[in-house]
Amino acid sequence: MSTLLARLQQPGFARSRLLRKIFTFMLFATAALLLLASRTTQESQAWRYAHDVPAGNVLREDDLERIAVPPDFDTALSKDHLLGGITVVDRKAGTLAAEGDVLDPRLQAGNVGEISPNSPGGSLHIVPLKLVDASVAALLVPGDTVTVVTASEDEGPPRVVADGARVIFAASGVDIENNTFRSNQTAVLLQLPADAAREVAAASLSQPLAVVLSGARAQ
Repeated sequence: MSTLLARLQQPGFARSRLLRKIFTFMLFATAALLLLASRTTQESQAWRYAHDVPAGNVLREDDLERIAVPPDFDTALSKDHLLGGITVVDRKAGTLAAEGDVLDPRLQAGNVGEISPNSPGGSLHIVPLKLVDASVAALLVPGDTVTVVTASEDEGPPRVVADGARVIFAASGVDIENNTFRSNQTAVLLQLPADAAREVAAASLSQPLAVVLSGARAQ
């Protein structure tokens, strides 16, 4: 340190060169600090699933974890929007949470009716259904009446699995591709009498299902 101070106190070429080196180092250090600060300020936050979450679950605190993401990944989604919401699609651990993953809170009261098949006293149940044609989900709106159909085993006419199902939720068909993440949902929530809801749920385990618009909008 004493040698450095001595060189700074002596005028001449050596001191000028040393001052230039110190000045250059300070410029690089300042630029590095500004770059680091810029990245920190621009960092956004998102929510992802801490473990696999099946459709029909009520989201709780331990289902979600917060992660830091670049600004381009920002979903602008608050945790309050997700907590307490009923999931309408299966989500794997590590998947980014999206707005369409949960049922609209406005549909969770009187419009939904009976959600749990184990709750006594309810005549209507809700069944989540993944459609074989992704584009159909984007065309449906809550309140539509649909018929659930599947192909016959003997190549005959389509078989009706359930009639008069009411659409409670229809995925918006979100498709985001900006080097961020891709979400292409094909799920719908249908309200049906208990027996019909169970039949649709069982049929969806072994065969592709489709819906036909049969309510007022089909007239």
